[in-house]
Amino acid sequence: MALNKYIFFITFLFIGLNLYSQNQVSMVKGLLMDDSGPVAFANILVMDIDSAFVDGTTSDNVGNFSLINIPYGKYIIKISFLGYETIVSTHYIDKQMYDMGRLLLHPSSVFMKEVVVTASRPIYALENGVLITNVEGTLLNSIGSASDVLEKIPGINMKEGIVNVFGKGVPIIYINHRKCMDQKELERLQSSEIESVELIKNPGSRYDAEGKAVLIINTKKTVSGLSIQLSETLEQSIYLGDEENLSLSYGNKGLSLFASFYHCYEKKKVDENTLYTINADTLWKQEIKFPYKYKFANYNFSGGFDWSVNDRHSFGVQYQTSFSETRNKVRSTQFITANDLFYDDVKSLYTINDDPKRHLLNAFYQGVFNDNFILQFDFDYLKNKTQSIQHTDEQSYITGNRIVETDSYSLFDLYAGKLTIDYDMKNIGKLQFGAEFNNIRGNGYYFNEDGYVKNNIYTNHENKAAGFINYQKVFGKLELAAGVRYEYSKELSTEGIQKIEKVNKRYHDFYPNITLAREFGLIRMALSANRKTKRPSFVQLNNNNVYVNRFLTQKGNPYLEKEGIYEINYQMIYRFLNIGLGYTFVKKPISYTFESDPITSAESILSYKNYQKYQKVDFLISANYSLGIWKSEITGGIIQPFFDMEQKLKNRTDFSCSFYNDFVLPCDFIFSLNYSYQSRYNSYIEQLKGFNRVDFRLRKSFFNKSLELNFFVHDIFDGVKEGTIMNVGNFIFDQDRKRESRTFSLSIRYKFNNSKKNYRGQNAAQDDINRL
Repeated sequence: MALNKYIFFITFLFIGLNLYSQNQVSMVKGLLMDDSGPVAFANILVMDIDSAFVDGTTSDNVGNFSLINIPYGKYIIKISFLGYETIVSTHYIDKQMYDMGRLLLHPSSVFMKEVVVTASRPIYALENGVLITNVEGTLLNSIGSASDVLEKIPGINMKEGIVNVFGKGVPIIYINHRKCMDQKELERLQSSEIESVELIKNPGSRYDAEGKAVLIINTKKTVSGLSIQLSETLEQSIYLGDEENLSLSYGNKGLSLFASFYHCYEKKKVDENTLYTINADTLWKQEIKFPYKYKFANYNFSGGFDWSVNDRHSFGVQYQTSFSETRNKVRSTQFITANDLFYDDVKSLYTINDDPKRHLLNAFYQGVFNDNFILQFDFDYLKNKTQSIQHTDEQSYITGNRIVETDSYSLFDLYAGKLTIDYDMKNIGKLQFGAEFNNIRGNGYYFNEDGYVKNNIYTNHENKAAGFINYQKVFGKLELAAGVRYEYSKELSTEGIQKIEKVNKRYHDFYPNITLAREFGLIRMALSANRKTKRPSFVQLNNNNVYVNRFLTQKGNPYLEKEGIYEINYQMIYRFLNIGLGYTFVKKPISYTFESDPITSAESILSYKNYQKYQKVDFLISANYSLGIWKSEITGGIIQPFFDMEQKLKNRTDFSCSFYNDFVLPCDFIFSLNYSYQSRYNSYIEQLKGFNRVDFRLRKSFFNKSLELNFFVHDIFDGVKEGTIMNVGNFIFDQDRKRESRTFSLSIRYKFNNSKKNYRGQNAAQDDINRL
């Protein structure tokens, strides 16, 4: 009840106090272009006749900018962007909508190769509910990779190498609005190539209904001529790993060519201990010690072009391919008791070989037909092939020895297209609408010739179509964004050579969203609400039996239903302070479950099911402070879940905090000392164990920042441990895992004529690429 009153009060505050706007204020707008198309992230400053600052903003991804609530009068407007000549002009603003029209930026005859910044912090801004972090010209510019940048943004953390947004989970990530193939792409992108990062906690209708949060990484704009970035990283834990990254780009007038190569190799050791307890007709306990080593190598190639035929029409193509090799070797021991009496002692040797391959082709066309009408079409083709071969040699005290060979294979093809239209209706507002479609076809098998697990041949087909519309309007000091998305999908799954139909589902629904943003002097705040969904992944739907050991099998559930997600979010930013509050309700959440084998109670099946409901409230606060050479940022967050599972409450509160410290020293040295804490907490039926972590980093640049050295120690005190507890029915699962979290790395990066091609293509099937 208290939460409902708070939400009502905030909504009333936005609507009741802000519908009135003064008649003597104006909205100043315009469109920035160069010879190759729109110019994004340029700076626009409004000053009075005495050159005192009045207001400022940056242009968006398609070159548009707007400043609201500018009082009538005479002003100096200054437009600047690195590598372009600055535009300074005087304007007398005397009407409510002052349109500066299309403004052409010309390349500067003297281009600064690098701006020297000796002491600055990331600049955070809240624009219509979107948290924008500037990277260029801040200490984040030399921190390392895109992953390192994201981890320093309030409300973002890395869990087991995966980006997580506080209160939202894993986001959809774009680089210049192109969907990442996988999060390894963040390691390939250098921080010096990034202009800014946008965090959207209430994605609009143009984004897929499964996107609870969106991260957009905007890279620097291409400059003329040849640009080169080359980096080498060595990482030492128990074993030595390496990483190489080469990116090239060439720009000439409206044509940009780009290519890159990335390789990484790592060898790691992991200690894993698991205790299964099954309280059936017999009390079974399985204590498994599971130490293993793995080798991982990844190769990625990409290339393409972006051609602006003129200032109105452009198109481009980008191709990416990646292939990996993973080799796991495991020596495990299993000690099994029945009613606390010895039952069996099993020793196993596993070798697992995985060789995934992926090809992604993206093409786009963008047409700027006039200052008010922009059209973009994107097309994707994705081929995803995965094969895994597992060899298990078991030695059992009771049943003797046996060898289990399993072979699994999957091949998926995706075709997708997306049409987006932006229409500026002047005083009426801005309209964005479009449609998208995709088709997925896949097949695969899981095979064991000895019959220890069920063999299976399967197919998965999916068709999806969607339409969306979004409306934006400024009412004085109040900004409104509202939209709705409609999605229709059909899923068909078959099993066996005869292709027996196992799943035949149709989904169709509307997903609305709304955001209200308001500025009170130096305070900016936003209130948003949306409806989202989460469809089961192909792994969760796949009914294959995956052999874990002779007492445990894992498989999917083809009868899973999609989740219904309802969210309310509030954000506020004031000077150095950033506050966020959210509420989430999930209908039919998907999580793990354990089932008894129908033949013997000693064997169990790990699968998935829909539970009734899940709720949570989250609160995040962060502040940054500077004192001389010391730059600090502290963030704290609380998530309180409300989840009742079969009369078992899973409501342990999630506490997390981070304390980041940077010291800007003479001679271009930057010293960093960071602390992170994560408490034990519940996530659906799982209880995840916490950790403490301390990191150290030292950076040094040479030759006017063309050469940079970066020494990093991750988890100095080796305090990061992973652990999961699940208690479902008669089953208890308790696992501890210790990876090589303490690592020492040294990277060297050289850059020439630093730029990064801002490829303007977008993936047409964001969530489905992620699901594959």
